[in-house]
Amino acid sequence: MKRTRATSGPALAKASGDVVVHHAQATMFAATGERAKAIAQLKKLRVKNYREWHWIAVDPNLASLRELPSWKALQSS
Repeated sequence: MKRTRATSGPALAKASGDVVVHHAQATMFAATGERAKAIAQLKKLRVKNYREWHWIAVDPNLASLRELPSWKALQSS
């Protein structure tokens, strides 16, 4: 069996193209105080018309972002 090197963070999201990874990355960045990176991940979800966007608006893991103007702009787009 061939082994592959595991990737994480933005490289994983880019490689997979999976929107669920972007959501997970956004929550991780929000939890670690990297709010700009969290918003960047959410912007990727918005562009990809994430079907679970309604959950983003109430996700408790993203609460720290709700005061940001960039959050408000994402919600209104």
